[in-house]
Amino acid sequence: MTILGEKWATMYKIVDIINFRSNWLGHHPELQQVEGVLVILDPDQIRAPLEPIARVRVAKPDGSSAVLEVTEMRINSQGVVSLFFKGVDFSDIVLESLVQPM
Repeated sequence: MTILGEKWATMYKIVDIINFRSNWLGHHPELQQVEGVLVILDPDQIRAPLEPIARVRVAKPDGSSAVLEVTEMRINSQGVVSLFFKGVDFSDIVLESLVQPM
């Protein structure tokens, strides 16, 4: 049984999304061209240090949810956490969705 407070303590709001498309880098073939979505988690809710996240449940504001594999996790010098999802599109993740590590 999950206590409500514990469940919500592990859900983080997405505050920014960057959509990566391979055609953006068409004139730079030397750069790795991976399509997907980079999300920035609310820095007021989550900061480093943090254990690696491999899979998350994404709950959209409309009530739908999906389980997604995290391709890469990064933490910048200020401790802000970002997650990259390869092959994912804006329709799969929207602003103010909640992310729950699994």
